Amino acid sequence: MLVLKKISGPKKIILTAVLTVIFLAIGYLFYGSFLAAKWAAVIGPLPVNVLNIPEIKTEFNLDFAKKYPYDKLRQPPNLPVAPGNLGRSNPFIPVSFFPGLTP
Repeated sequence: MLVLKKISGPKKIILTAVLTVIFLAIGYLFYGSFLAAKWAAVIGPLPVNVLNIPEIKTEFNLDFAKKYPYDKLRQPPNLPVAPGNLGRSNPFIPVSFFPGLTP
């Protein structure tokens, strides 16, 4: 059968203190977040400062594209690219790096 372990006196005191601190912290956060706002003084509307933002210049100068090195750029090729000869006819034969020599 299972026997319940008893907690010693100092451990019981420390555990009680830790749990009390945790519950007090949770209570303080709950009070500060939700309950204290109900009893806070009502503040009137705050003055609003209006910012005058100038209009954004949206023109884009493309003169740099006509100068070196951008003038050497080309348009992309027609896609899809047709595949050329790929690999060897039989990839399982040994590779001979030097012609005339056999492994």
